[in-house]
Amino acid sequence: MLRRCTRRGLLHAQRRSQASAVDVKSDDPETHPLRPYVDSKYQLWGTLHQEPKELPTTESMSQVLLKIRFFTRLLGTADEEEAARLKEVIADLKQRAKRWNFPESRYTPDDRNAEADKASLNVLLRFGLRFGSLTQMTYDWLLADFLKVYGNRALDGAVIVTLLKRSGLMDPEENMILTANQRSLVPPEWLSRTTCDSDQIPDDCAEIREEFPLRCFAIDDPSTFEVDDAISYDEATGYYSVHVADVSRYLPYQSDVRNTAQLLSTTVYFPETVLTMLPRAIIDVATLKAAPAESLMVSVRFRINDDDGTVTDQDVFVARTTNCVRITYEQLNSILPIEYADDAEGALGRPRKDVEMPDWFDADKDTAALTKIFTTARMLRRKRTERGALMIVRPEWWPKLSKPEQGDEEAEPEEKGAQQRHGWDIDVQLRANVAFDSRKLVEEFMLLAGHSVAEVCLREQIPCAFRVTPMDLSLNPDYASLPVFPSSTKRLRRPDPEADVPPVAQYEQGTNKLKDQKSAFYSSICIGHAALRTSYAHFTSPLRRYPDLLVHYHVKDWLLSRHRKATGDTTEVDEAEREVVSEILRKTLPNVCQRVSNTTNSKKKMMKNVKESWLVTDIQRKLAEDPARLFDAYVGATYDVSSSIEHNSNRGSHPQCSTIVLSDYGLLFRAYHDGEYAEGMMIKTRIPSVEPQTRLVVLELLPPAAAK
Repeated sequence: MLRRCTRRGLLHAQRRSQASAVDVKSDDPETHPLRPYVDSKYQLWGTLHQEPKELPTTESMSQVLLKIRFFTRLLGTADEEEAARLKEVIADLKQRAKRWNFPESRYTPDDRNAEADKASLNVLLRFGLRFGSLTQMTYDWLLADFLKVYGNRALDGAVIVTLLKRSGLMDPEENMILTANQRSLVPPEWLSRTTCDSDQIPDDCAEIREEFPLRCFAIDDPSTFEVDDAISYDEATGYYSVHVADVSRYLPYQSDVRNTAQLLSTTVYFPETVLTMLPRAIIDVATLKAAPAESLMVSVRFRINDDDGTVTDQDVFVARTTNCVRITYEQLNSILPIEYADDAEGALGRPRKDVEMPDWFDADKDTAALTKIFTTARMLRRKRTERGALMIVRPEWWPKLSKPEQGDEEAEPEEKGAQQRHGWDIDVQLRANVAFDSRKLVEEFMLLAGHSVAEVCLREQIPCAFRVTPMDLSLNPDYASLPVFPSSTKRLRRPDPEADVPPVAQYEQGTNKLKDQKSAFYSSICIGHAALRTSYAHFTSPLRRYPDLLVHYHVKDWLLSRHRKATGDTTEVDEAEREVVSEILRKTLPNVCQRVSNTTNSKKKMMKNVKESWLVTDIQRKLAEDPARLFDAYVGATYDVSSSIEHNSNRGSHPQCSTIVLSDYGLLFRAYHDGEYAEGMMIKTRIPSVEPQTRLVVLELLPPAAAK
């Protein structure tokens, strides 16, 4: 027997099923499908059943015109029954529009009003893509007329997106997620800003900036243009240092660019484009530059005991260097003593040994320094595990896009058509690590840098945007013993957490761990980071995260204050100005942390949605080539739900629930069945329906025997 499951938000599906069970013309307000969405203080129910002349006076002439033109656009693709309802509603709208004496030409959709109509319907597009609910005013002037034509289906986001495509206002290949959020992602002034007058901005920390002569290793991908961190090791003193681009040097706190960066909060990475938090001109000036160019840095240094991993002598300072060098992850992996599994190969295993090293590389001196940094990072990882920090191995399926004429090379972000979905070749790549390599080296030192800065801020009472999670979480190292779903369900079988598992199983297990965690957020009060089991602040990415930039402002303010008090080298005017800025920073910090947390979380969700929409697009293209194509899937966590609310209300007589992972894409589904699918099983699935914009995928699970 085929089992059918869809990739839909449960709340969205429940609302849709509730609406479909009730007649839209029901006379009972308590059972009307719109009832859950309506504030009791605003009687929307009445507006759905009043005569046109009794409609609220809040309906504006522009709203009436918009609806007339929108429904007129839909007429061209409507069937006979739908066209009859559309004509009735259009006639009704024109009757209501008589009060404004519109000329007939205003009712006709054309190129002149298309862009304005598209912008006005943006709120409807956002609702269709499940980015939020519609306001009551929107229900009043828009959705009420939709209900007259499409009934309860007007509450379905997929239907709304389809209507917007049919109207011609949206290109069927357009990435609607970007369209719906374009104004909040890329301010117009960012596109026009092409220069940064760095010479006109004085160095606010020139008097305390140190010369740093040691080699600083900036480890990144070759395509990275935001090079904002580097690592160094001083064998003479035993100090490790993490150096971060001094972006605040080019962004005075009172500047408009800094204000806009606060609103954007973070750089957004989509498969087809990168939308930066800062203008590209400022990024190019502030980024760490390869020697012999000069780079300005805010740095943190510390000593690490080789025996027990204890971190001591943490301090922050500002510096300049002409000895910053770039090395890629692949180049670094080729020289490090990485312990690979015997069966590791390809993208998940051993690097190529014939990698060409950069010209500056000294085979003896640089290899020794990088190997020392690597072995220390491996020890830090082990110590984090011992203190109970949460470790998650979670591969990622990433849709790499390229233009056909470019072959395998990626287009530069500014060359990409951010809004268009057609014309791209999609190559779904699996990103995963099976060993402690150069990426994990960088991760460990960035985590330690964030912890060290947080400790300095706590010790010196410096205001700081800490990265925190509530500490009441249960973080048993044997995470496999903890429930993932509500306590009313019973886990049927747990695989050995130490056993080797395929990437698709690692992804499912890592996702379940993340689901059980409370989201991290920014706070002016340090309550600790539960997953890291320590204090922590974001510090190492000021080019792409606003909280890091905010920490830099506070740390530099403290460094200047400490220096000037020690030397007496200050004037009353300078001190008064510094104290004003310092007071503004302190008093606005709690509110800024809250706003940035909200913005960052919403953009993370947006990035996830865009990535999934491209993965579903690849599925759609493969089905266009072979409609009968079968896809591999992995059966993950399986639970007994026979006594749960889910069993009684939603899924009838199926007593078990399993997480299904589409093996080539990492997309998760929930399927209910009678026990024929066991955890850890590889099965075959058929996909009869997909919709990339709303990320809808319908799976049909074939019997286990079909996989053999």
